[in-house]
Amino acid sequence: MAKNNNNRIFLVTVFIFAMILLLALLMTSRGAAKYEEQKTARNGNKKMSPIVQAYAARTENPPTAERALELLKAGNLRYAASNRLSDPGVGKESRKFLALGEWPYAVILTSSDSRVPPEYFFDAGLGDLVVVRVMGPVVDSTVIASVENAMMDGKCRLLVVMGHKDSRAIRNAINAVEYPEMNESYNLDLVTQKIIPAVLKVKKSTHTEEGLRKAVTLANINLVIQQIQAGSGDLQRLVNSGKIRIVGAYADISSGKVEFLNESGK
Repeated sequence: MAKNNNNRIFLVTVFIFAMILLLALLMTSRGAAKYEEQKTARNGNKKMSPIVQAYAARTENPPTAERALELLKAGNLRYAASNRLSDPGVGKESRKFLALGEWPYAVILTSSDSRVPPEYFFDAGLGDLVVVRVMGPVVDSTVIASVENAMMDGKCRLLVVMGHKDSRAIRNAINAVEYPEMNESYNLDLVTQKIIPAVLKVKKSTHTEEGLRKAVTLANINLVIQQIQAGSGDLQRLVNSGKIRIVGAYADISSGKVEFLNESGK
């Protein structure tokens, strides 16, 4: 009988010891896992490429309009010098990160001309720019809504309205003033009519043919900026409060250089 009791005590002791050992191992495992999680969190940014690190930083601290303008200028300098980044942020790692959301630093409203893609002209990657492209460029409610959609939440603080050299829309508007009897299609003529006020603001006699086209382009840029602000009280309030800026730009197709205008944003 005593022997049986001793066996039971022995078995219970072994069981208790085994449970203590198992619990200790479990706690050690959890502690190691927690340590690894903390280590990963601390070193996470070190494992990201510089491009994704910069993008991740924007999720917490969106660039100011001034900083966004600096990024655009730096990117354009690289493009014009044929010194573009090997990967501006279009690879698998960038795509995976961007599946979480978007935090662009600038909106570019420009013409639909195939020769002036903003992503190339500013050497930008995925998620960097919101690009709105329409012939002219001209403005309607859809264009304004596209800009509002990108800028109302405060993540994106810079809007660039960019015209360019050798624009067909600008040529059409100049020709329409000189030869009012000429017309193209109904829809093309609608665009032309929106640019004609810019043509009428420019004194033709003071310009060469090429100079006239640039002058009309610049006048149209300013007209578009005014129309955006007049068409959106929300954007106008953000401009007045200094929370966003709107600047003009002129792209030279042959040189690749972008000239920024009215940088005060007023």
